[in-house]
Amino acid sequence: MYYSQMLPRPGFPAGANDYDNASTRILSAYSADGAIWTPEAGVRMSPEEAGAGEFRAVSSEVVPVDDRRPSQKLRMYFECCAGAQTETNFIRSATSTDGIHWIMDPGDRVSTPGHNFSSPRIVFLEDGRCRMYLYDRGRGIISLVSRDGLEFAPEPATILSSGTEGVLAVHSVSKRSNLAGMRVGFYAGDADLVEFLVE
Repeated sequence: MYYSQMLPRPGFPAGANDYDNASTRILSAYSADGAIWTPEAGVRMSPEEAGAGEFRAVSSEVVPVDDRRPSQKLRMYFECCAGAQTETNFIRSATSTDGIHWIMDPGDRVSTPGHNFSSPRIVFLEDGRCRMYLYDRGRGIISLVSRDGLEFAPEPATILSSGTEGVLAVHSVSKRSNLAGMRVGFYAGDADLVEFLVE
């Protein structure tokens, strides 16, 4: 298990009670039964190693680099912030062959001026890509996709984002809202297809 430890930065003794002036690092623990955990010695990722100075490397997600060969290399995604919460922060990553020693991947995985990204979570897709869900402070949860786990691109919010010609999106509101026994939905898209269905 990987987890974040919050500490006071030098000159800011309030520590966790003053998050903007706290320092956070990523540690690990192991368990034989999933109930009792033993902390492992050392720091897995310090803010200095992550490129955040004495501020924060936090909220890690560790996954196999290739989910088809889970015994191979691991990749850790984490939030990296080199200042107060008002500062732009980003998602970075590092790899490891043993889960203890980590080597930073070059560059940022997700970085946009004026945005604060946190809590990256990875899901592997059947086509070999991976999807990252993360929180964009003030905007909500977003998703991005990647073929290599390093370069991520935003996903369209809907299939209609790519254009509507020949496309029909059907949404079941009753399924989404758990309305048992009701059949409520709507469709949108190509005007000719919509007109045909209305007739």
